[in-house]
This record gives sequence, structure tokens and C-alpha cells, in this order.
Amino acid sequence: MTTGSCVLLLNHVLLPVLRLLVAPLLGPSHTEALSLAFAGAYNLLWLLPAYAISFLVNCIWYNEIAELVVAAAQRRLLQQRAEREGVVLPAREEVIKVHRPDMLTFLSQEVYRLLLTSALFVQVLLLGLIPVIGPPLGFVGMSWLYALYCFDYKWSLHSVPLEARLRFFEQHWAFFAGFGAVTVLPMMFGSFYTGAALVGVLFPLFIMLAADSSPKRRHDEVLAAIPGSHQPTRVPVFWAATRMANWAIDRLARAPALAAFLGGGRRGQQHVAAGSGRSGDRSGSVR
Repeated sequence: MTTGSCVLLLNHVLLPVLRLLVAPLLGPSHTEALSLAFAGAYNLLWLLPAYAISFLVNCIWYNEIAELVVAAAQRRLLQQRAEREGVVLPAREEVIKVHRPDMLTFLSQEVYRLLLTSALFVQVLLLGLIPVIGPPLGFVGMSWLYALYCFDYKWSLHSVPLEARLRFFEQHWAFFAGFGAVTVLPMMFGSFYTGAALVGVLFPLFIMLAADSSPKRRHDEVLAAIPGSHQPTRVPVFWAATRMANWAIDRLARAPALAAFLGGGRRGQQHVAAGSGRSGDRSGSVR
């Protein structure tokens, strides 16, 4: 049973039946209190675990979708090149290559990326608590977060270092704010789980769009089409999040073995937190 169907079951079946059966016995006030308690228990014991499990399963599914789209894009480019050169394109398995780092580097980067996105999520929640301007800032922050989620699958498959991803994101913040806003809009309607269910249905479409798009080319086309336009100022979207993630790494890496494991992920990000624009020696190109 999906998270969305669990929400519908609670709101349109279980709670109405509970109120119908209990109201004649306990009265309206006690019935409402019992309904709230039942809904809280249902969320804690059923909806939250179901959401967590579906989130983990979806992450694996999303990665497979992104890999298929990236491979298809590679093959389309190779097919166009083969047609121009008048040659026959080899079989799929001989031309499609998805770049993967070694396992230790991959795991260390994923641990750091998880801490970074978690810190950014906390930052967005805190921004949303600010009176008056909090909700708009939270919406923009959530848009950036979901845009990062969408494009990170593609960048990971191309082995783009995390530092290069964040720098490119901050340089093209306006594009990613607009891209993520469309993704986040369904979350503005209904409850958290309802919004999460809607995003879960639509999110694969945005991953496919991200995997087959080129923000840099589109950004340059927009600048060229508008006379007198110039490159927007880089916005340090991840300034606070990188410091929060580094602080967490410092606390986690007190054990020597864990420090050696996490060191690869953090060393690649230290100059990001310091605000440096230098690329790593093995940086991939971000498109």
C-alpha cells in the first residue's frame, strides 16, 4: 500500500468510521480527542514507516531511471555523430558507459552528501519559521533542495565531484530555483504525506528532465537572447549547510577508522566551505 493510499484510507475510511461508532457513546468532544489520538498513532506506527520504506525504495528506482535516461542521451549523441561520419554505431553495451568512482570514494562522498542535504533541509525548515518572510524563503530553499536532488543523479553518474556540483549550482541559482519550484508546488497543497505522495509520483518526470537537460547551455541561450544581460552574481546557497556538515563530520570522525573513511568526502569539500572557487584536479564537467 502506497503512502498516498494510506492517507486516503485514514481520512476517508478509518476516521469517519471511528467517529460514527464512537460519537453516540462518548459525545463530540471525547470523540474528537479519540480521533486525534488515533490519527497520531496511525501516523507514527504506520504512515511514517511506510513513508520511510517507500522513500528508500524510490531512491533506488530514481537512480535506475536517471541511469537509463543518461545512457539514452549518450547513445543519441553517438548515433548523431555516427550518422555525420557515415559509420555504423556499435552495440549498446559497447558504447554506453556510466562513470562510477571506486567504492570507498563513492561511499565517503555519499555520506558527506547525505549530511549536506540534511543540513540544507534543516536550514530550510529554520528559514520557514521566520515571521512574514519565512514562508517565501522556505519555498525558495525547498526549491533549491529538490532541484539539487533532481540533478544530483545525473552528476553522480558523470562522476562530477561534489564540490564542482555545488559551485555550478550556486553560479546558476536562478535556473535551479525555477526548476525546483515546479517540483515543490504539489507540496503546498494538503498535508505533508499528501504532498509527499504527489511529489513521489511527479519526481521521476523531473529526474528525467534533469538527466536530459543542459542548464549551462540553456542559461547561455537566455543571456544571449536578452540584450545587456550578464551572469548573475553567485549566491552562496550551501554556505551554512557545508559548515553544518563539516561540524557533523568533525564530531563523527573522532574514531580513527571512521575518520579515514569520511576523510575523502570531507577533504573534497573543505575549500567549498571556505568559499574558494578552485576546482579539484579530477573535476568532471557540469552540464
